[in-house]
Amino acid sequence: MLLGCHRHSNNLLNVQKNHTHVAKTKKINDTLANNLTFSHGCVIHAPALHHARIKEMAWCIHAKEARLKLLPRILACALIACLTWTVAPSALASHAIGPSLSFGVINLRSAYMTAQYWNPILRYVSQRSGVPLKLRIAKSGPEHAAMIRRGELDFIYSNYQFAPGNDTVGYTAIARPLGESIRSLIIVPAGSAIDSLDQLRGRVVAFPSKVAFAGYHVPMDALLRAGIQIKPQFVGTIEATLGRVLSGQVPAAAVGATIARDYAERQHAAYRVLWSSEEYPAIPVAAHPAVPKDKVEAVRAALLAMADDPKGREILAFSAPLFGYPPNTGFVSAGEVDYDPMRRFYKYRLAPQDTR
Repeated sequence: MLLGCHRHSNNLLNVQKNHTHVAKTKKINDTLANNLTFSHGCVIHAPALHHARIKEMAWCIHAKEARLKLLPRILACALIACLTWTVAPSALASHAIGPSLSFGVINLRSAYMTAQYWNPILRYVSQRSGVPLKLRIAKSGPEHAAMIRRGELDFIYSNYQFAPGNDTVGYTAIARPLGESIRSLIIVPAGSAIDSLDQLRGRVVAFPSKVAFAGYHVPMDALLRAGIQIKPQFVGTIEATLGRVLSGQVPAAAVGATIARDYAERQHAAYRVLWSSEEYPAIPVAAHPAVPKDKVEAVRAALLAMADDPKGREILAFSAPLFGYPPNTGFVSAGEVDYDPMRRFYKYRLAPQDTR
């Protein structure tokens, strides 16, 4: 199966229909850009919605500083700033009382793109529900999983809580994005000579992290059941994993289907699928059992109302395409029973020795 990148006549990001809508979109982007200024002369600007393609980062670095040896420090600077950018108090509803509740998000994409997607949504939910929410992005997948195990997060957008050892706190699913289900893929570059899983024996395969569901647990189970031993390489996020394989740095990689398709379209890259899993339910928003029920219900109701509210649709029109969703893709209700397929998987999976 060859998946390539092609332009659609109705570009996902071309959602402005009149000058009023353009002005509103510019206001959203300006708000994002004004909150993302870093040291070392680097500035990240949120892209205007009328551009055909989202650029994740634009770096402005003085010429004398533009040496490769400075790049790790610049990247660290950007990551730290993204992790600490939260919903501003002035954006909260006047009736929002009390300290902010944390909203932890799984590490699937870059911290910058994650903040672009979630901060406008959390600002809207805070205004609508009266429950002030603060975005928290862990430095890595394993750190995010550890935060869930310790019960440090009030709300989460994650599926790590279903894994053994992460399920003791009792997070409860309340909503999920209205999008595709999760499928895991093992892929190779379009021009690769590898055309079967068996040809991966003894080769390097890239994965996001040891805690990733679609990016590690599911595909590794398939490889173990087929008796195929590989050399795992862990690179951080699914997008980073895609970058490794599509640039030819590794022969194969395990990724999530939706993110792979979106990334390949943005990067004008192509890949072939060697293996695909069954479908699993989309990642949910879940609440810690200690959060008062009235606050949980208020947050849930605000998420479900987004697609039906003009202001909510305006935000979704900007945010949804960032994650490869059609514009105005909102949220629907979700419950614990929806995620029984994931619990069954973990009950019967073949776990490699290096998972813990």
